[in-house]
Amino acid sequence: MSTQSTILLVIIAIFLIAIIVLMMILIKFIKNDDIEHKVAPKSAKQATPKKETSIKDLISIASDSKKSKDDLAMVVSQFIEEFKFPQKQNGKAPQEAGIYLNLVLLICSHKNADAKIITVLNAGLKKKNPEYVVEIEEYESQGVENRKNRAR
Repeated sequence: MSTQSTILLVIIAIFLIAIIVLMMILIKFIKNDDIEHKVAPKSAKQATPKKETSIKDLISIASDSKKSKDDLAMVVSQFIEEFKFPQKQNGKAPQEAGIYLNLVLLICSHKNADAKIITVLNAGLKKKNPEYVVEIEEYESQGVENRKNRAR
């Protein structure tokens, strides 16, 4: 074999080795990319778990005298959006309705509740629960009266 053919074989061998190395890098890159795409959505879901709020959670917040006006506004918003009073039976409120009405009382009697929060609560609940208008008014009045008595 001549020198030229030896050089040509060495160049071809180097070229083939370079192609193999590039292919291995490309395959590794593609596998890593697939893993990231499969893992990322799970991580995102785990990072922001959606915990369902219960009426007891809202009561716990509203009964804490250290909670701010913004906290109460959030409670009112969730209460109106996520909860509906139980259906009356033969024109009477079932026992389960008491927990909802007590939340109205707690919010209205909270030291950081203002007229806007109470008005939004009143209007939202009456619109969503028209058969409880009288009870909502009653518990709102009691809450406002409790707050006034505490202020004296």
